Amino acid sequence: MALSFTKRVLSGSTNGRPVVVAAVAATGTVIHTTASQTDEIWLWAQTSATYTSRLTVEFGGTATGDTFVADLPAVCAGPTLIVPGWILTASLAVRAYATVASLLTIAGYINRISVT
Repeated sequence: MALSFTKRVLSGSTNGRPVVVAAVAATGTVIHTTASQTDEIWLWAQTSATYTSRLTVEFGGTATGDTFVADLPAVCAGPTLIVPGWILTASLAVRAYATVASLLTIAGYINRISVT
């Protein structure tokens, strides 16, 4: 039994471009949906605001244990790693929302894992 990895764009992305976080409350903007696959997810976020921005990520659900908050430094800091290769399966989604709409973007990729 061997594992194979296929690098893919986020399902919420258009051709690999960053996803604009438009939502300001749960349920957030869709970043990626696993489509009943096993995906290793890597995400970076940044803000165009000149102040620290708060981002809430819903990783597979909206329950307390499924969400986490990241405070992103102002625009000059560049992208910040927010999801370091976490695994998600079973047609679950990663969503995000912010305190102010359309100032945050999330970029990244997934490694689709297959057993051969």
